[in-house]
Amino acid sequence: MVFRILLLSALASASALSPAVGNLALRGGGFNRKTFSLGSCLQDHLDILKSIPKIYDSYAGPNKLDPKTSESCMLAVNSVNACPYCTSLHGELGRMAGLEEKGKAINTAKSGAEIKKVTKETEVSYARKFGECNGRGAELEKAFDELVKAVGPGKAAACKAQCWFLHWGSTSGNTLLSFWKGRLLGESKCGSNPLFEIVFALYYTPCYLLISATSSVLKLFPAKVPKALSSGLGCVLTTVASIWILPVGLLGLVTAPLRKTTIPVK
Repeated sequence: MVFRILLLSALASASALSPAVGNLALRGGGFNRKTFSLGSCLQDHLDILKSIPKIYDSYAGPNKLDPKTSESCMLAVNSVNACPYCTSLHGELGRMAGLEEKGKAINTAKSGAEIKKVTKETEVSYARKFGECNGRGAELEKAFDELVKAVGPGKAAACKAQCWFLHWGSTSGNTLLSFWKGRLLGESKCGSNPLFEIVFALYYTPCYLLISATSSVLKLFPAKVPKALSSGLGCVLTTVASIWILPVGLLGLVTAPLRKTTIPVK
């Protein structure tokens, strides 16, 4: 606990030294995925923190989504962000929900049009748009209005919360990779803050080691498990992820008046 407090203190100190530019890409090694900067990390963690109650609702509340729909949405967001950790974890969860090859096709889709060839679910089309727009912007708001008309406000809000969950997971995973497979190999991001990258890696590496281990364990589960099990696993994963999300989200709330965050819509 003391170690994590020190890491968060360093992150807060760095906020005064780093521009609030979001989603930079890594040069070299073919790695060109969305990652966090300091500003986008703090702002997005605050947004994701606000979504946690609805994430639970999406798994086990009155607006819970069918596991197939839930995992299709997760993979649709990841089709934009291309996080290998999320591909592994939600690929297994999707298999257990009964997606099989359909899930792989959604995860590897290069556009919303490709996803629509695989599934006509409005939730999945919205999830792809969410990933493309980084969870914000007029274009996404229009897509959300269409989602509300199609499935109702409760389920639309639940779907949006799951999109935030995957956005957090994939962007955090890629930020870790940009450090371990980028900066440490001499291929750092343009304009990136080394202090932020080091603190982020120290803070989140244990979380993603746990995610990798979970993905390996899920391989032992059969395909098409009971829906209650899928929902229960979703609640467990949300609880575990919240251990890391909560402190950074609160830090984002405290530092909000000090930041001028501009996060690209596209």
